[in-house]
Amino acid sequence: MDGLWLKQAELREVEHQFEELQNKLDETNQKKTNLENEIIDCEVKLKWATELLDGLGGEKTRWENNVISLGE
Repeated sequence: MDGLWLKQAELREVEHQFEELQNKLDETNQKKTNLENEIIDCEVKLKWATELLDGLGGEKTRWENNVISLGE
């Protein structure tokens, strides 16, 4: 009987370690998902910023042309 109790205690310890590892895996997967979502958000913001800068670049040209024509 002592051998059985010893093996059951070892099994409980292994199950406990497995549960801790499973919890760490779940946390890590959640962090991974959060980072992937942040990457998507950053890509969208970068696209918007690029479009904004491209639009402002056209405005710069238009203003330069207005300054030249007003100077004449």
